[in-house]
Amino acid sequence: MIVGQFDVEFRRDGSVFDQEQAASLLSGLRDASDLLVLSHGWNNDKADAEKLYDAFLANLAQLQERAADGAAPKLAVLRVFWPSKKFTDADLIPGGGVASANAENDRALLRALSALKHDPDRLGEAGEDSARAGN
Repeated sequence: MIVGQFDVEFRRDGSVFDQEQAASLLSGLRDASDLLVLSHGWNNDKADAEKLYDAFLANLAQLQERAADGAAPKLAVLRVFWPSKKFTDADLIPGGGVASANAENDRALLRALSALKHDPDRLGEAGEDSARAGN
């Protein structure tokens, strides 16, 4: 049985984005026997991560309902969100897959370098990071 679900967001330096999220998790552990920590992978934005977590937890709930002995653990669920970078397919294949297309490769490199200026502290936010913008 899931007794609590807690989202905690992290900055790119590994620090907690919102201390209230962490405090909520800690207070929610009182009713739990176990803590399940979910962390999405690379190239997931916040919406992708939420879909993954929701699907996993829906399947987990079905399994717990089927527990015949009623001894399912009291789970607290920590859903970790961290700033992974989402690339588009066009950015992954400069020149549409033509390796010898130097001009297109150069343009793709410049687009990728320009995109690095945009690395928000919180998932889903937009804007230019002044430390990364350079010159």
